[in-house]
Amino acid sequence: MHVHAVWDKSVYKELFADFVAYGVVGIRDMGGDPNVLPEARRYLSFAENIGPELIAAGQVLDGPSPIHPEISTSVESFEEGVRAVEFVAIRSNNLTSLFWVGRTDNAAAFGNAWDQWRSDLTDPKSVASKLWTRFLDCSTNVARRGYDVY
Repeated sequence: MHVHAVWDKSVYKELFADFVAYGVVGIRDMGGDPNVLPEARRYLSFAENIGPELIAAGQVLDGPSPIHPEISTSVESFEEGVRAVEFVAIRSNNLTSLFWVGRTDNAAAFGNAWDQWRSDLTDPKSVASKLWTRFLDCSTNVARRGYDVY
């Protein structure tokens, strides 16, 4: 389930318990605070704490004027975006989603950028390929597998 639960340290514990109470045993947090995420992971690592399997996408990458600055990382270029994703990947053991909410002049400009990205994935030395490899390396959550309550 796509959620926004790790954006504030005062709410995630209650939300985690509510998710499980309603039968939701796995969540993907989108746009969470990178300073709250390690605390939430620690909380879930203890068997006595009830909560779902947590996969975190991290903050949304947005252009120079973010639509939601409270859950966004502002970047002005592809290279800054790569650095931002690498920073999140280093802090998380399961980066699973990459969102780019940057702006382009029109659909054709976006299409050209997308086509270039897809083309660059075939070159192992390209930035896109290196980023995708790092992304895949971070896509498996090994932190918590059981849901038993003791």
